[in-house]
Amino acid sequence: MKVAIAGFGTIGRKVAMLLDAGIEGLELVAVCARDHDKARANMAALSRPVPVVSAGELAALADVVVECVPKGAFMEIAEPALKAGCILVTVSGAGILANPGIVDQARNSDGRIILATGALLGLDAVRAAAEGEIHSVR
Repeated sequence: MKVAIAGFGTIGRKVAMLLDAGIEGLELVAVCARDHDKARANMAALSRPVPVVSAGELAALADVVVECVPKGAFMEIAEPALKAGCILVTVSGAGILANPGIVDQARNSDGRIILATGALLGLDAVRAAAEGEIHSVR
């Protein structure tokens, strides 16, 4: 499967390095980042550099889009990925909670959403819950 990464910060670069090291059946084909020059410079850490493209180009290049962007940019990645029938792997429960219509969009398309939590030892779950109303944390 062809994999593209949206966001080339700490998490996106880690995902890219794992794919670059080789995971059977998965091929990194592109990344997108707001700062293309910085992303191209960070690409030097990979043995097989891939193109740095715009968010709008990402979904057309991949079967799977791994979303590692701030919550405010979530829909810019999620909507085109689902419309293109991609599997959207997101580390942002908060992005989904802030945009609940995206779940219906996934249901009504050939795409699907996979929420990968635990990237920061449960911090993402707490941040996602904070988008709603927290009564207690134990």
